[in-house]
Amino acid sequence: MKGSIALRKSGKDYINSLGISGQKSATKCAPDFVAHLSDEHVLAFLAGQFMTDGGFTTREPGEKKHTTPGVRFSTVSRRQAEFFAQLCRRFGLRVNVRMEPRTKKNEQNIVTGK
Repeated sequence: MKGSIALRKSGKDYINSLGISGQKSATKCAPDFVAHLSDEHVLAFLAGQFMTDGGFTTREPGEKKHTTPGVRFSTVSRRQAEFFAQLCRRFGLRVNVRMEPRTKKNEQNIVTGK
């Protein structure tokens, strides 16, 4: 039991040291050091981001509008969207960042690519 309490404190201290604790979603961004990690670790980071806030775009059967298959990542943080796009470009992916309206008060930054 004491070990788990120490781990929680240690984890909280680590998050605080990254400077992201207490920030609003619209201003959060992954720490800069992520861009300097090995390709393997950056790909793991991108995979985690994609699994939580990403998806695929495809043309549905019967859909008249042609949609090029690709990937999509969304966040309210413009800085995080640009950072995610930068990491994708590192691996030769063609990506775009654009704003889309949301039903809530913030707009959503969308990263799309193929």
